Amino acid sequence: MPAADDILTLREVAAALRLDPRTVRLVASDLGGRRLGSRWRFRWGTVMECFNAYATETSEQRMGRPCDDQWPR
Repeated sequence: MPAADDILTLREVAAALRLDPRTVRLVASDLGGRRLGSRWRFRWGTVMECFNAYATETSEQRMGRPCDDQWPR
């Protein structure tokens, strides 16, 4: 399992979450992903925070609220 501060590619995130890369691409910005040119990069800790927040919210809470951006500056 990656460490919280590890930076991962879209395919690595998809493999870790056991999702199709196309699915991850559709929600990449909601998972805190950043696009660098044509490639996506993700901080693993942010992905897990967003994924866990989504899993515990109700559908009414999810409507139109992407995860807060936690990308290191």
